[in-house]
Amino acid sequence: MADTVVAEGMDSPNQMDTSSTLAVPAPAEPEDSTSVDDPTSIEDATVSAETPEAQFWATLKENPSDFDTWVKLLQIVEQQDKTFAAREAFDAFLQQFPYCYGYWKKYADYEQRQSGNETAKEVYRRGLTAVPLSVDLWLQYATFIEQTSKSSDLEKVGEVQA
Repeated sequence: MADTVVAEGMDSPNQMDTSSTLAVPAPAEPEDSTSVDDPTSIEDATVSAETPEAQFWATLKENPSDFDTWVKLLQIVEQQDKTFAAREAFDAFLQQFPYCYGYWKKYADYEQRQSGNETAKEVYRRGLTAVPLSVDLWLQYATFIEQTSKSSDLEKVGEVQA
């Protein structure tokens, strides 16, 4: 992990140290054992070379610090409602730009819609581990916990766990 201190509100790669390069994974195909009913089936990971998604991945393979292309890719995979492709894109993006706390929130919101509260909570925890000094991310996480927990659970816990 770099010793570089980065401002919380950063949403551009120009504000980060991008001296280390990251290998951008090409969309991987899940194991053959996935079923047709599985939301992360092979159809989710198979990307035709003509699709904008494939073009964005190709661009990112050449230049993994191209923030605008990452944003376009994330918009596409979110709209397509393909869980495997979205997770792959969010994970790769956040590996490249872990201090973009707003995208941790977007990823958690996406997971909450797709998989439920526990998966969203795990995304928040990963984000808070990556950006522990982000007041905004902590507030978003606290709001999430408050909205998704029963009032009796909150009284028992007494504190938000990260």
